Amino acid sequence: MNIDSARKKIVLQVPRYWTRNLEELKSVVETLKDYVGYFYTGSGFWTEFGPLHLTKLIHNWGGQVFLPLDLDDSVTEISSALQACRRSKVEMVSVSTTIGLEYLEMAMEGTKKLESWEDPNNAFQSSIIANLLPRFMEGSRASSIFGQNDRVMAAKFAGWVEKAGLNGMVFSAAYLDLFKNNGFAALKKIVFDIRPEGQRPNTKKNSIVIAKAAKNGADMFLICHPIIDYASGKISIEAAERIAAEIASNTPSKKNHHGQNKNRLHGDKASGQVLQNSQNAEISSVA
Repeated sequence: MNIDSARKKIVLQVPRYWTRNLEELKSVVETLKDYVGYFYTGSGFWTEFGPLHLTKLIHNWGGQVFLPLDLDDSVTEISSALQACRRSKVEMVSVSTTIGLEYLEMAMEGTKKLESWEDPNNAFQSSIIANLLPRFMEGSRASSIFGQNDRVMAAKFAGWVEKAGLNGMVFSAAYLDLFKNNGFAALKKIVFDIRPEGQRPNTKKNSIVIAKAAKNGADMFLICHPIIDYASGKISIEAAERIAAEIASNTPSKKNHHGQNKNRLHGDKASGQVLQNSQNAEISSVA
């Protein structure tokens, strides 16, 4: 993989506490727009400035947007919000799997109907991603209290994502082994709980080295530190380039998915197979 393609796989999480106003956010975007793929701004930003206004500003500054709406509302509200994102040309948006399979399916179907009259190919569909895990399973719990119940839940949510027709999922890199070489191979995998080679893990969670995540099938990498330093807020182009190089040198060449899709599992069958594969791997490792 070339370095430019690797840069596009980086989703930069912009911390609200180090970008206290729009001028500081503008500085981050203009400095890093050529070194990362997307800028991920959370609720701290868009509660104050509005998500679609922020999207317009980031576009004006030359960046692309990953908008984590994490919608957990009625089907009508979700479909309408996704439509607003499409009209504002948001490059990638996430919704929450906690609303359940039925709502995910209806929301996606509603989005198709709403946009079909002016977007017959439903191109925006390919940018809708699911946050795979509910809040209580994210972050430190996902990586340090990694129990069998969590793995069952992860496989279940992934089945919903696939069955509802979403394009991919955001989840802790600690779960990558669940989805490697199985029925979910075609879904885009966006991972957090990652760190560059040589950086010590955060004391609160066992993050995964980027090289390992890339080798295990991660497609995009949601990260903040050390591109934006947690302690000082300093922006580092050098850190972004090191991460891009690590991604480029460790990402396997893409295989043709046509053969895989002929035997691809769907929905609940796929999630059951993922869990079975995981359990077999654990048994083999113990033996």
